[in-house]
Amino acid sequence: MNTPRSWVVLGAAVAAVASIAACDNATGNKAQFPIVAVDSQVVYAINSAPRNAPTAVYLYSAVTGNSAVSASSDFSFDVAFDIDNQGRPIILPVRSVASGLTGTHSVGLQIVNTPYDSLTFAPNKNFKYDSTLVVTVGQVVAIQSVGSACSTTLYANPFIYGKLTVDSINVASHTLTLRYTVDPNCGFRSLSTGIPKN
Repeated sequence: MNTPRSWVVLGAAVAAVASIAACDNATGNKAQFPIVAVDSQVVYAINSAPRNAPTAVYLYSAVTGNSAVSASSDFSFDVAFDIDNQGRPIILPVRSVASGLTGTHSVGLQIVNTPYDSLTFAPNKNFKYDSTLVVTVGQVVAIQSVGSACSTTLYANPFIYGKLTVDSINVASHTLTLRYTVDPNCGFRSLSTGIPKN
């Protein structure tokens, strides 16, 4: 029977569903920034870099276009890079560089078997936190970082997600050429294009 009360209940239910859909992800927040994709970025090995040269990546600063940064003593970065004695890329989360000398944020890494261009959604589990990762050229690495703007009291998922791969190494110049993609929206794991929906 269609009574005024039943229409009110139905209207409330529709509004609730619309509200959930508008949130766009499970954390309840709406994405504001587009996905940032960097097709070619040269960084230096941290232990043999010129002064102030880019040696690291800071995911959240991708919104300003300045995500390749120097791994300076203020530790405002997520991962730094080095080259081992066998010419392999080394990825160093910020805590592994800080060595417990100062309070820094946690960064999780994991190697994924999906080709770089096909990884359009970051994993949300199985990250290994704050440990150095040695990779090979072309391996794809997913990153999970506590974003500086992602308050744990405001977001159910306070992480920034990204992916990267080292395309090449120049041992003579101590440089690595990277590709990386960042979703700078707190809690969103999309690694496609545009402003993410999830």
